[in-house]
Amino acid sequence: MQRLILDPESRRIPLLFFGEVIKPEYRGMKIHKAGGHHDIPSTILYQMALNASAYQWSKNLLNPLTPSYAFYQFEETFGYIEDTKWAVYSYNTETVINHSHPLTTPEMDSLLIKGQSFMQRLYAQYQKY
Repeated sequence: MQRLILDPESRRIPLLFFGEVIKPEYRGMKIHKAGGHHDIPSTILYQMALNASAYQWSKNLLNPLTPSYAFYQFEETFGYIEDTKWAVYSYNTETVINHSHPLTTPEMDSLLIKGQSFMQRLYAQYQKY
């Protein structure tokens, strides 16, 4: 099935962990949590009982209390996913160019605020380098 490049489903890639490093209570489990490549360090380090605080942008995907969200960026757009709701925003047109259905105005506003906030924090950290 072909998907639009801005569609979050086009970025859905399964992540598999296996081996002795995985705690027995997580073996064989399927976890349907939104996350990104930057969440891998924290997830693995917690499995090994190691400190993951150096990875401030990383979250432990195996922790049931960890919120399910992901941020992604593509050229002049960003996307923000939260559970099954998502929105893609264009910097050029300053509009939402794609989103999940149905999505209420308050839900849309919440996703956009979270996505913009994530981008602002990321850019602020980048400027410090």
